[in-house]
Amino acid sequence: MKELFLLLLVVVASLLLHPADSSERECRNVAVSLERNITSGGFACADELGIELERGRGRGNGRGRGNGRERGNGRGRGRGQGQGRGRGRGRGKAMKFLAAYSKLDVDEQQDLASCVLEEMGLLDGDTFDSTALTDNLISDLAAAGQSAAINATIAVIKDGGCPLEDGDPDLIAILEFTDCLKGSCTTPLDAEAELI
Repeated sequence: MKELFLLLLVVVASLLLHPADSSERECRNVAVSLERNITSGGFACADELGIELERGRGRGNGRGRGNGRERGNGRGRGRGQGQGRGRGRGRGKAMKFLAAYSKLDVDEQQDLASCVLEEMGLLDGDTFDSTALTDNLISDLAAAGQSAAINATIAVIKDGGCPLEDGDPDLIAILEFTDCLKGSCTTPLDAEAELI
């Protein structure tokens, strides 16, 4: 009985640590790619427009948890300071950008968002074109392959499960949309989503 319990524990742990389907990772990569484009475009546009983004110190260096100080028994890793580790690899830059962007006044947010979305080809005049963004995402997801996670996310986009509307350029709304999409990559599927 004890061996069966240990075997069950190992199976559950492996399922939690490794996604059962690599398509979940591919699906999340599409949303993360959009997030990275917005972030890198945001920092570039801020420099171009002369908008000072308060970059703050924050925790970590965008490569995981921690502030880079060595932990443990005092022995270094041979490279001086620690490298930081854990979940959130690469997410730090997007979070720092979002925090700095949200502290700007409304006019600066509008100018910065317009610059980023114009470079991404997502403006129709002065209005954000959500249809262009969702069409691009659906194409990127379809190119990532055919799988249950990808099909579910495409269904969420088409059905409006993650809200995104045309209107004034707003990067916060788009980043909230990407978070919603990442969640849809891991949501249990219904039979309708599997048939797309």
